[in-house]
Amino acid sequence: MKLRILLAAALLAAVGLGVWALGARSGGSAELQVAWRAPAALPPGVSVREGFTELPRRWRVVDLAIDLGKAELRVARAPGAGGAGGRLADMVPPGALAAVNGGYFDEKYRPVGWLVDRGTELAPRVSRTSGGVVAVRAGGLYIGPLKEVPWKPEFALQNGPRLVEAAGQIGIRTDDGKRAARTVACDAAGRLHLILLLAPPHEGPTLHETARLLVAMGCRAALNLDGGPSSGLWLPEAAGLAASAPAAPIAYGLAVMPR
Repeated sequence: MKLRILLAAALLAAVGLGVWALGARSGGSAELQVAWRAPAALPPGVSVREGFTELPRRWRVVDLAIDLGKAELRVARAPGAGGAGGRLADMVPPGALAAVNGGYFDEKYRPVGWLVDRGTELAPRVSRTSGGVVAVRAGGLYIGPLKEVPWKPEFALQNGPRLVEAAGQIGIRTDDGKRAARTVACDAAGRLHLILLLAPPHEGPTLHETARLLVAMGCRAALNLDGGPSSGLWLPEAAGLAASAPAAPIAYGLAVMPR
């Protein structure tokens, strides 16, 4: 009888340990799973899908997957905006397949890092030990440290932090705990994804939660673009999904255009 009790206790302990270990390996990501709806195609070369995280925190997640052989990124600004910010919807050029907000900017609405559009440098490189760049050339994609960009890009955006490092490792070592909407550039198997995590003010994911979710989604490298009231999305009616305008003026947007 004692032997049976001991065996049962050992079995329960082993099962409990297995459940704990599974949670540890997954980084506690169970609460960050996304329930996806069917994607919509935006030819040529773009698909968009929408999902929602499960409780305890419900965020809207929008994933723009871009075939860089058929579509490209361009910097979009409001006509005649000068040194002022503007609305994302006013920045979208004719023929755009989708658009999101761009990277960080200063109080005069100037980009605070390297910005290249169609091979023309709009803002210079900034020497930093942290952060990184998303760069595109002729269908090629690079997301990583600025000093390792392998070629002269046709599009480049310097920002930070790097949420996911090469080979899918979480890049955030510490988390400040701030909750906000997020806009992210992700490399998943060589394909560019622009991912938005949208939520009411102060209810979005922290940077570490964002990184964990991106790893679960298959991002092998990912760069934070901007967040909070700057995060926003424009989509054409054909997408069948609701747009989400930034709550505050932004310096520039990123338009996805046919090549």
